[in-house]
Parts: sequence; structure tokens; C-alpha cells
Amino acid sequence: MSSFDKQVAGNHYKTAIQPVEYSLANQLGYMEATALKYISRWRVKGGITDISKAIHYLEMLKEHAEANPEMYGLEEKPLKKLTLTDVKYDR
Repeated sequence: MSSFDKQVAGNHYKTAIQPVEYSLANQLGYMEATALKYISRWRVKGGITDISKAIHYLEMLKEHAEANPEMYGLEEKPLKKLTLTDVKYDR
């Protein structure tokens, strides 16, 4: 039996896709995965508090991404100046 097939305590992650499996498959970072965890369980475990926790992690992620855009591939790239030969069109 895989460790992904069992749950230790509680039943708040009995969903079609476990948040941890989704996070691993999509290579989410810690803050993204933690926000996903809280938002996935809010109805059955922590209620509004879990929504607040998810928002907090997303705010931290946003702040970190704004301060470190290169870590997230968000650095600004110079725009290429187009010429008429770059534009293709059909008549």
C-alpha cells in the first residue's frame, strides 16, 4: 500500500485528488501547495479560518513574487520591435 493511499487522522482530505498529489504533479511551491491545502478542506475542517489561511499564504506568495520576479519567470522581457516583414497576412 502506498503512503498516498492512506490518511493519518481525520477525513478532511477524502477528495478525488489529494492536494499533495496535485501539488507534486504540478510542481507547486510551498506557499502555493499550502494555500491549495487550506482551500481544499475549508468546508469540512476549518471553515472561514481555512479560507483566511489560504489567503494569507497567497498574499505571502504575491509579496515574494513581486520582490523576486526572476524566481518565478516574471522578469520583464524587452518587446521586439516589429517590422512589416514580420507581419504575415492573407489577402
